[in-house]
Amino acid sequence: MNQNEGGRGAVRGLGPLVVAVALAACGEEGPPPPPVDGPISWDPPQVEDGSPLLERDELWEVEELRFAADGDALRERLSHEDAAVRARAAFALASVRESGAASALATRVLEDPEATVRREAAFALGRLPEEEYSREEATATLREALEGEEDPEVRTRLVESLGLRGTEEALGPLLAESVADDAATTLALARLGLSGVDRQELVLALVEALEDPDPAVREAGAYYFGRIPDAGPWRPVSGAVREALDGYGLQDPAAMHLLPALGRLQAPEDLSRVLLHLRENGDWRTRTNAARAFQEAAPWLESQEARQALLWALDDPSVHVAVAAAEALAGSGTLTQGEVAHLTDWMTGAPERWPAAVPFFPLLAQDDGLRPLLEWGREVGASHPGAALALVRVLAQVPGPEATDFLFHAGEHPDPVVKGEAVAVLEDRWRGEEGEDAELVERYFRLFAEASASEHPYPVM
Repeated sequence: MNQNEGGRGAVRGLGPLVVAVALAACGEEGPPPPPVDGPISWDPPQVEDGSPLLERDELWEVEELRFAADGDALRERLSHEDAAVRARAAFALASVRESGAASALATRVLEDPEATVRREAAFALGRLPEEEYSREEATATLREALEGEEDPEVRTRLVESLGLRGTEEALGPLLAESVADDAATTLALARLGLSGVDRQELVLALVEALEDPDPAVREAGAYYFGRIPDAGPWRPVSGAVREALDGYGLQDPAAMHLLPALGRLQAPEDLSRVLLHLRENGDWRTRTNAARAFQEAAPWLESQEARQALLWALDDPSVHVAVAAAEALAGSGTLTQGEVAHLTDWMTGAPERWPAAVPFFPLLAQDDGLRPLLEWGREVGASHPGAALALVRVLAQVPGPEATDFLFHAGEHPDPVVKGEAVAVLEDRWRGEEGEDAELVERYFRLFAEASASEHPYPVM
């Protein structure tokens, strides 16, 4: 079908598709478009010729049912005579999660003659909620399907779903030789371990994966160590984990996951390993996780070298690294006088880095740090509403006239969210600390009256 032709298949469902693409493209909410006079020009989306979704009314209908979350109708289409419709319906049920779809999907994954349908049904079975399809049921179905499946893509989807929904009974198939793509199998084992399967052979297989020549396998194995909140299951093999990390280059993606894992061990000998990656690794994700490792290892923050490295990381090219470093250092609960002075100078010289300053607000709002913090907030908060909002929320717990005066200042902020938050905080505190000060009572009255008359909803909530 030519993209300029007006066939029914190209028209029906175009609205939901365009909306979905637009929402996916918008990472942040931007300002509203300026008003225009006259009709708004619009260029229709350009779609490649030959797309089956454009040519087939039945496939468009499945997409419309997915957007409408019509699980009953999608389940019915699992029995459609057309394999493409069955496959698309199975894929759609992974997100719709229709109650009662499990048995129909199990039939497709076990009996459908088309590999594409079995593949999508296997994918969907791994995403059904446990209340609809228990882990025991999912494991039995997926294991049975895996035993008789020869198509490599379907096997990979079955293995993936076993990792997501399996029990200990899934461990045997996943440890078998050449069950599926090595990286997919390793990731399935990692997910199985994260779901609570605590078996020595699983941990040993993941340790072995850390030394695999394929970087995708190494990263999949490391994923387990980085994500499991308790290091207990793998503590006996921690030496092998360290050896694997020491053998990686600074660009190996597996290091990204192993650094927070070492933080959970809190061993003094791992501090130098984490500092190396924080200072020198070229991947911002790995540097971020190196900083986060300090959030797991409070004893490391007793080291002056570690604290200096975290202060240095506030100027990292990636703001994600800077925020993680700030959260780690602030998480220690204390700052020295030298650190307070350093942070005050740094905040003044790098106002655009305000997200990395926010974790320090509760500590700086104490004693001698409060006044310079409020001065910074008045200057930076005017052009960075997010900084002003974060400071207002911290000051809700800070008594005294200086904090109250800043809140009144924030109550006149041009951003309605900042203004509304300040008004709400002042509403909570106006009866408490100020006594019979008539001038202050008048100031409260004026602010509340102006907020009540505001055209924005936030100040009057």
